[in-house]
Amino acid sequence: MTSAILLLPLWVACYERFLRIETPDYSERAWCRLEPLLSYVFQFADQHTIIHLDCKYSSMDSHHGREMRTLVLNAMEGKTTDQSDLAKIQPIVDFVKQSQKKVDFGVTSIKCFQF
Repeated sequence: MTSAILLLPLWVACYERFLRIETPDYSERAWCRLEPLLSYVFQFADQHTIIHLDCKYSSMDSHHGREMRTLVLNAMEGKTTDQSDLAKIQPIVDFVKQSQKKVDFGVTSIKCFQF
């Protein structure tokens, strides 16, 4: 399982788009912080699409979302239900820090389209 987790950067690099289904605690959770980080560094898509669980879509609505920016946060400072997950996340965060694309946690942002 750990070897599959280390492939996350490769999997994210293959995505054409990034869809986030957000819960109120999404940005607090370590694994959820890792996803946008990897997307920012390794994905060619220029935005994320965010859908909140309470989203009510209507085709009659003339406004189908709004553009916003969301911060890239440090996954190592996120919450986990199993503390041993941080040991799995650490090598990926270290790998990202070596990439050519600079990330400043809490400052770097990603363009998002939010429903």
